[in-house]
Amino acid sequence: MLVKTTYRTVREEGVVPASPAEVWRVLTDPAAMVAVDDHPVDIVEPSGDPALAGSRWVEVHEPSCGSDRVPVRVAESETAVRQVLQLWQRGIRMTIDRRLEHIAPDSTRVIVTTSYRPSLAGRVGQQVLPWLLLAIGVMPKLAADDDDSWFDRLGSSARSAPDTRA
Repeated sequence: MLVKTTYRTVREEGVVPASPAEVWRVLTDPAAMVAVDDHPVDIVEPSGDPALAGSRWVEVHEPSCGSDRVPVRVAESETAVRQVLQLWQRGIRMTIDRRLEHIAPDSTRVIVTTSYRPSLAGRVGQQVLPWLLLAIGVMPKLAADDDDSWFDRLGSSARSAPDTRA
């Protein structure tokens, strides 16, 4: 796995032992991504097909995460190639750009670039710490995974996910 952080972005790259179509099925299923992200949330208020641009849902975090309600919007989508999500949480607007590259039979390079910008999201007063972490350039470093576990979970989910789309 390759990880590169800059002042406001983190780029993570890994190879998943599954086809782009299999990986795409998991990336575009918010409920499946809960297990991949290993961060328990409830998916509520879905609107539209999460594989298509313009779709929306809300991630409701556990009380240990402040019970945040995080709106998610699919900003761009190109089937089995690219998905761009926008999320708003506690003073931060995150843009997650996921790209898939078919590199061999049943092997996909996944490149995830997450960028952070200040926003007014969240309850009054919640923005101060995230803004500070963003201002000093620490936010991307805190968010970066330091091992292959996310890519391992994505691969396991992709290989076991049934094709439920017609």
